[in-house]
This record gives sequence, C-alpha cells and structure tokens, in this order.
Amino acid sequence: MKRIIESLKAWIIRSNETLIELIIGILVVNVCIVIPGSIISGSVLTFCLGELLGTVYAVFTVIHMTVTIENMLDLPEDESSKYAKRGYAVRLVVTIAVMIIGLKLSIFHFVGVFLGMISIKLSVWIRPLVHKFTAGNLGKGR
Repeated sequence: MKRIIESLKAWIIRSNETLIELIIGILVVNVCIVIPGSIISGSVLTFCLGELLGTVYAVFTVIHMTVTIENMLDLPEDESSKYAKRGYAVRLVVTIAVMIIGLKLSIFHFVGVFLGMISIKLSVWIRPLVHKFTAGNLGKGR
C-alpha cells in the first residue's frame, strides 16, 4: 500500500496542475451528483455503480487526453496529426464501450453512467474554484 501511495505522489508531482484540478473537479461533481441521484432514482446501489463507471471513464478520458496532447507536442506536424486521430479513436471506442456497458448491464443505472461521463464538462466550469482551493487562495481575489 505504501508503494502505491508513493507512486501516486510521484505522479502528482510530475503531472500537469490543470490535470489534477480537473480530476478533483470530476470527483467533487460526481459526489454532488450521486447523493441526490441515488435518492431520486430509488436504486442506490445501481445508481452509485453507474456513477462510479462514469467517473472512471471521465478520469481515464482526461488523463488520456492530457498524455496525448503532451506527446503530440514532441512529434513532427504530420505524425502529430496521426497521433491525435489515433488518440481520438481510442477515446471514441472507450466512450461507445462504456455506453453499451451502461445500457446492457442491469447492475449499472444508465443515468448515473451518463452523468458521470458528463462530469468532465462540469468540472471544467468549476476548475477556477478548485484552483483557488488547491492553491490555498480561497477567499482571495485574482
């Protein structure tokens, strides 16, 4: 367990600050969604599992997109275009697979899966607030 924590700390240190803020935003948004969503849906376990699947997808997508962009910057122009298309194709296939899993398997509530997937969009909106919180500047102006 200690080794996992140490490798996670090393990854956070060398990662992009925006990536960390987006992941924190995704987690905050999904926690805020899962509580009322599980009450409204009436099926707490399936909604939470669906939300968890959507959250894993959202975190994977943000990390994959960041890695793809960083790798593209080191490549020549013609290769970077092909690399970007390949990255997009991977994310598209994963998106379709997650949606099919959410629709076909009854252990996942599809609304939870969908809201977890959309949490990427919402986390971008709250990223400035997350930045203020993580930088220790909460309450200070710009």
